[in-house]
Amino acid sequence: MKFLPWLALFTLFSSFASANSERINTLLDDYITLYGAENITTVISHGDDVIFSGSAGSDPLWNPDTTTLIASLSKPITATAVIILEQQGKIDISQPITTYIPDLKLADGRENDLTIRRLMSHTSGLSSQNFRYQYQPNDSLESLIDLMAQASLYAEPDENWYYSNLGYDLLGLLVERVSGQSFAQFLKDSLFTPLGMDSSGTPQHLPIETTGHISLMRVSIPVRSHPAEADIPSGYLLSSADDYNRFLRFQRDGLGNDGQAILSMSALKLMHDAASIPQAYSYGWSHDTYFGMKGIGHDGDVDGYLAKAVYIPEADLSVVILSNSYNLPQSLFAIRDLTQAMIAEVIGEDHSPNPIIKWLSILLPLLIVADLFSSVRGIVKVRQGKGQLSEKQKRQVLLQTSVKIASLLAMPWIIGIILGRGMGYHELFNMAPNLTLLLASSVILESIRLIVMAFTSPHSEEHFRQDENQLTH
Repeated sequence: MKFLPWLALFTLFSSFASANSERINTLLDDYITLYGAENITTVISHGDDVIFSGSAGSDPLWNPDTTTLIASLSKPITATAVIILEQQGKIDISQPITTYIPDLKLADGRENDLTIRRLMSHTSGLSSQNFRYQYQPNDSLESLIDLMAQASLYAEPDENWYYSNLGYDLLGLLVERVSGQSFAQFLKDSLFTPLGMDSSGTPQHLPIETTGHISLMRVSIPVRSHPAEADIPSGYLLSSADDYNRFLRFQRDGLGNDGQAILSMSALKLMHDAASIPQAYSYGWSHDTYFGMKGIGHDGDVDGYLAKAVYIPEADLSVVILSNSYNLPQSLFAIRDLTQAMIAEVIGEDHSPNPIIKWLSILLPLLIVADLFSSVRGIVKVRQGKGQLSEKQKRQVLLQTSVKIASLLAMPWIIGIILGRGMGYHELFNMAPNLTLLLASSVILESIRLIVMAFTSPHSEEHFRQDENQLTH
């Protein structure tokens, strides 16, 4: 289906019945079962009408009104705050951010290359690939001034796309400096209250009603979140599925609940149009295609939370999915596949689940168990004198262990390249606990095996062949 006639779309949405709702509920239940997730909730709207609102999981209090961390779904909201300021005539997004924050400096002296437009589209050249940092719990947005003095550009501006949380945190500081309000208060006055987003705000002003989880061998492990104020604009805003759905519906016309314009249609178009760079990303929004229809949206993950939001203008369709369980297969494959399945259900399209998703969730835990068993068995055999190796086989074990150590050391860099952002071992474990466990445990056990072999009397090749013959016969 390349294009859906508007009459056909109207017929599809108006006929969306309880049978379709049941099938979407089944999709949510299947997601919980397959990934061992704690909870998931979704809201789907066509125009002003909510055509599905539901949840699944272990917590009966988890629902579309639950206030939770929305991770990088924060970025479209932060970008909207910036565009509101431009519409008010208070800033020019083509100007360097130093026009409004003159005390901002970079270590390489290139702070004037940080235009507001580039920061919103991740084309400023800032990247966590070359600058690792850790906010302290009490860091305010003003603390970014000292932090940025240690940072340098990773790439030439406008030449490529490098995801930068730090860039969006700077935009939060911009909002504070220009508006004279706190970032939280500006959002409340200019966006949340006009849209009726009463469950949205910052962790400093609203309680986090949920706990994030990571899945280790299908066992949910809670992850505590203590976000700093400096980290909020890029990924630590709070909202609910119902509230964020209101924000997606706002993308249609820029109007608040009272009918007054918050953003003009030209401002919305400016935000929604993809930049002319390799990555399809505009001001706070990523771009994708769903069954031949172009959509804007964002996804995110932080501290055991997973989120995705999509708005398809052609169909006037919005989908919000929030979960407090996270791992790498869910982020890379499952949440997108679930979104596709829900959209297919709503518009009457066929959808086949991605088979990689199911096999990844099943095979990786099995690989961990098999690798652990093999390593422990090798140690026991060497310790008992039944598995003494020839010098050639010892060299093979040493090579295998070296490869595993190299893989473990390189894994944060590899995953960071895939996702376009810097990553440390803490983030790697939170994102891919099963993969990290597989590599780390394998390295430890193979190292123990090498140590045991080092303290075991070596066999000659001839003696080793005799042992093999005895074992054979």
